[in-house]
Amino acid sequence: SGSVLMREVFDCYHALCAGRPVSLPPTRPYRDYIDWLQQEDSAAAETFWRAELKGFLAPTPLGIGRPLSTATDGVTFYGKEQLQLSAALTSSLTAFARRHHLTLNTVVQGAYALLLSRYSRQEEILFGITVSGRPPTLAGSEEMVGLSINTLPLLVNVPPTLPLVMWLKQLQARQIAIQKYHYP
Repeated sequence: SGSVLMREVFDCYHALCAGRPVSLPPTRPYRDYIDWLQQEDSAAAETFWRAELKGFLAPTPLGIGRPLSTATDGVTFYGKEQLQLSAALTSSLTAFARRHHLTLNTVVQGAYALLLSRYSRQEEILFGITVSGRPPTLAGSEEMVGLSINTLPLLVNVPPTLPLVMWLKQLQARQIAIQKYHYP
């Protein structure tokens, strides 16, 4: 809702600078989102998530949490890496996604899942995906001001022999399936 809030702040600012009265369109109150949440079937969601995560008992180990060196007097150093994809590579990834009826989000999450699988040396990994949490069935929820995001656990199987596009399509189908129970 940050963009909605900032748009309203700038609309107010511009109106005041121009000597015009401030006039903001009405928006759906956040209370409606809370009401919507309370109407959702929490028992069905719990049943779904218990079945979805059944048998998964431990976090995905990365094997990279060890100190870099003992010569640092016990101090561990961490860095930050930033990578910006070129316009050509971005276009290529977007074209790949379109050609195979995938979202770019699925392609990126697939790459992340492959990376986690490789580092952990496990075929089944778990990581969180952030969803907007704004239900399409609640008209006007896109314009509400208030927190509605949620992080869902995505359990991914990375079989070594399945062709990449087929695996990405399965990953996208799984993402769609868990969206039904995106509420907290």
